[in-house]
Amino acid sequence: VRCLKDIGTAINNPTSDDQGILLGPNPAHNKIFIQLNHEPKLPAIIRITDLTGKLIKEYTLSTDYAVLDISNFATGVYVFNYLNQGINYSIKIIKK
Repeated sequence: VRCLKDIGTAINNPTSDDQGILLGPNPAHNKIFIQLNHEPKLPAIIRITDLTGKLIKEYTLSTDYAVLDISNFATGVYVFNYLNQGINYSIKIIKK
């Protein structure tokens, strides 16, 4: 998973990495933007956990672009897990 430090209100000119996933901004305040730059078998799952592994929220992605509302999350560090066809990518995101 690739983290973008500042993508404003949308992902502009995304670049692809090995996994083909863009995620940002990091740190985030209210929203996380996700762009899948590969052809996932949809739906895909995003699971957000705290650092102890407790499930905080689960989203089902039905398109290759999504905006996740994290405004009600407490300030802290979370792990975003992308699951699709047995593939699992994880990244830590800071919520401010």
